[in-house]
Amino acid sequence: MVVVAVVLAILLRTFLVESFFIPSSSMEKTLHGCPGCTNDRVLVNRMVYRFHDPRPGDIVVFSAPEGWDVTGDATGSGGITTVLDKVSQWLGGGGSSDREKLVKRVIAVGGQTVRCCSADGRIVRDGQPIDEPYVYRDGPDPRRHFKTVHVPKGYLWVMGDHRNVSADSRWHRDAPDGGMVPIKDVVGEPFAIYWPISRWRTL
Repeated sequence: MVVVAVVLAILLRTFLVESFFIPSSSMEKTLHGCPGCTNDRVLVNRMVYRFHDPRPGDIVVFSAPEGWDVTGDATGSGGITTVLDKVSQWLGGGGSSDREKLVKRVIAVGGQTVRCCSADGRIVRDGQPIDEPYVYRDGPDPRRHFKTVHVPKGYLWVMGDHRNVSADSRWHRDAPDGGMVPIKDVVGEPFAIYWPISRWRTL
């Protein structure tokens, strides 16, 4: 029974669902309900992007691209899941890479253009200002304005909802991929907050 339970846990974590906690505030108030709150625990669907690529507006967990000098936005739940991750990699099931995990929102995908800002201060995607009711600011945003970026196929342009503190695509234009995130590095899509209980909800 123990062996069966371990195998099922490995399969579940490797192919279906993974747990992360979010130690940073770059996604307030979407993943943290109040200023200064941290450490929401989320469940991430690892299967969803096997059927389609990420879309604008999606929240994604991804492995930090090369050249992203950042503090962690999403961290594996540790403990037994770390052991399961190592075993699943040994069995050839994959598991998470050793690179730091981040969580951001997809603003533009391959083939689209994105810039900031329109006359009324909104992000412009493919020439059209977009509505972003999830954006939270509590101070000046030093990287708010940026020129038109053409997102290549197979890549994403991502930004944090807590816009003025998020070290996102805007901050990594000098990285090898120009601030873009390769779709192949996306772990999955968070679909629920399960801790704290007061924040228990779907995303």
